[in-house]
Amino acid sequence: MENETVPRVGSFFLLVGTVLMMLFIGSIIGREVNPIYFLFSAAAITLGIFFRRSHAPRPPSTRFHTVRKVREYGRTRREQIAAKKKDQKNDQQKDQKK
Repeated sequence: MENETVPRVGSFFLLVGTVLMMLFIGSIIGREVNPIYFLFSAAAITLGIFFRRSHAPRPPSTRFHTVRKVREYGRTRREQIAAKKKDQKNDQQKDQKK
C-alpha cells in the first residue's frame, strides 16, 4: 500500500503547489503581492517532486506490445532491404569498372 500512496501524495503536493503558484501570480496581477503563496508553492512543488521521484519506476507497459513488435519487424526488414540494395549497387559498380 505504501508504494502506491507515496507517488499519490507527491501528485497532491504538485497540485497544491501549482494552485498556490497561480494564486501568487494572481496576487501580482492584482498588485497585492503576497510572498507567502510563493514560499508555500515552492515548498509544495519541491516536496511533490521529491515524493514522485522517490518510488521505483513502473514496469514497461505491454498494452501495445503486438503493435510495437510489428513496427520493429518492419523497421528491421526495411533496413535489411536497404542494405541488400546497397550491396547490389556496389557489386554492379565493381562489375562496370572491370
